[in-house]
Amino acid sequence: MSDWAGGGSLPYRMSRIEEALPFEDVRASWKTRREAWLGEVFASAGTVVELAGLLAELCRSLTASAVSFYFDRSRDEHERLCSALCDLASGRRSDPNGVSLRTLVAALEAVALPPTEACEKKLMEDGEPIELGIGDLGPDLAKGDRALALDIRHAWCAAQVVAVREGPVAGTDELRIHYDGWKAKWDEWIQRDSGRLRLPGRPPKPAFPPLDKPTAASSGGGGGAAQGPRAGGGEGGKKTGGVEGGKAAKRPRENGGDAERAGKAAGKAAEKAAEKAAE
Repeated sequence: MSDWAGGGSLPYRMSRIEEALPFEDVRASWKTRREAWLGEVFASAGTVVELAGLLAELCRSLTASAVSFYFDRSRDEHERLCSALCDLASGRRSDPNGVSLRTLVAALEAVALPPTEACEKKLMEDGEPIELGIGDLGPDLAKGDRALALDIRHAWCAAQVVAVREGPVAGTDELRIHYDGWKAKWDEWIQRDSGRLRLPGRPPKPAFPPLDKPTAASSGGGGGAAQGPRAGGGEGGKKTGGVEGGKAAKRPRENGGDAERAGKAAGKAAEKAAEKAAE
């Protein structure tokens, strides 16, 4: 239902971008590299230089046809974005607080993450995930603690942590959230640094001022604007899989996660709303 773009830690956002790319859109060598890459991303959570280098590596892994697909206004946009990341990774461009890096991440989110469908937006409220600063791994919550959680309807809800487990990548963890007033079937595992959790009584405070509309050009220094997912790439103008033929091509996932739940989210939200109205 939601791609949660713009929220969470930079490593979390980078992992979401990587997860959204079908294997058909990256070079064959990436299949054996991705697990180590994800581990390095979360291990480098507080280092802008290392994160920029890892994101540049992901950008360079796109096939020529995928570059044309995602950056269909101009292939130069992809090169400018990669060059900007390499400047950060090499230290030629200073970015101690990660402001430039988050702009580049937002530009990639704009082209890689599918937009929320209009019919789904009608079911949503106006809550947004919190953008975490460099090195911020999320709120200090343990089993039994009270929390506020952003649910699938984009509503901040009173909740309680009922369990904690290791996340899908080393160095991450997930909290099982029980929403007040809802049955246990609506409990949800949420990654700590996703930006969807906060301590009760504390309003969400963004780590940075809001970004303007993300573009690869403004991030990399010149040229045109970055495109969102290309219309016509799949049914209903939404990219559904690999670049060839516009056909859906599911990416294998051992752990499932947010991507696996996304297809069920809209139905869940409608069912949840109906259940609440009946109570």
